[in-house]
Amino acid sequence: MQQNERIITLIEKYSAEACTDSELQELEAWYAAYENNAPLSSLLDASARQELKGELLHSIRQEIVRHTAAQPVTGRSRRLLLLSRAAAAVIITAAVSWGIYQRMHPAAVTTGNGYTQISTARGETRQVVLPDSSKVWLNADSRIRYAAGFNASRREVFLEGEAFFDIHRDPARSFVVHTGKVTTQVLGTAFNVSSYPGNETLAVTVVQGKVRVAEGTAEMGVLLPDQQISYNRSTRKAIYQRTDAAATASWKEGWLVFREQSFREIAAALQRKFDISIDISDPALARCRFTASFAPGTDLPKVLNLLCRINHSNYQLKADSNKIIIKGKGCL
Repeated sequence: MQQNERIITLIEKYSAEACTDSELQELEAWYAAYENNAPLSSLLDASARQELKGELLHSIRQEIVRHTAAQPVTGRSRRLLLLSRAAAAVIITAAVSWGIYQRMHPAAVTTGNGYTQISTARGETRQVVLPDSSKVWLNADSRIRYAAGFNASRREVFLEGEAFFDIHRDPARSFVVHTGKVTTQVLGTAFNVSSYPGNETLAVTVVQGKVRVAEGTAEMGVLLPDQQISYNRSTRKAIYQRTDAAATASWKEGWLVFREQSFREIAAALQRKFDISIDISDPALARCRFTASFAPGTDLPKVLNLLCRINHSNYQLKADSNKIIIKGKGCL
């Protein structure tokens, strides 16, 4: 979506006659290349592509009607109209394709005992919308549940795994995320919570707004943007630190970001993302800590090659199973 936002910004500047020469060249180059660019079409079958095309044409025509009704069609506005139409097509393509994807890959939703639970499998991430219009992105192998009366009184969700929350502001009803004994309370904000079973630490990171983190009735702290609390479940100690919150939440766009994490924790993250089993033979190797990041689309062999090179180790895939064995000296 970053490219979409960039194009919209350029179109707005063009409309205000504020584009620099380089920005104008960038905008015109993008528009010239747009009709040859269909990044999502390969994911759809023929009928889905036809459905998408129909919805796009209808939406673009609506954009054209709105634009031409708003101002006379001069040479400049005609050119802007074409650019607006192309930009609208990009955004609508993403939205419609996401809807088609959701229909092809429905969320795992279960109900019972007065609760609704939404979960993701290994190798899967998903965006869901709660009854109050708050948005939640679930990372791989994660689940949230909420009571049937969620939108009527108190807004509470229970999380196992990792999720990014973009909360619909409602001063009359706070929003509370439960992760075991730790609660994160907000009014309206965007933040990330990582609380996988088996992980030694739980982390709450704020992208925007303000949240209160507590264990039971004991407050750990109030977080502002680019602040994080890491809570050690064993020692029951909380560490406050400044961080790059956008990087922490970049898993939503497919990034793998590790900061001073143990090889054991990283292996667990790779298992969830790539749906594979990883065994680290040496406990000392499993305790090695390091920092690394991998761009969206990086395959597992490239990730493992770098991690093993850093840790003086090697890996092999067992031919008879979906399992990777990592052996080596580890950190020196």
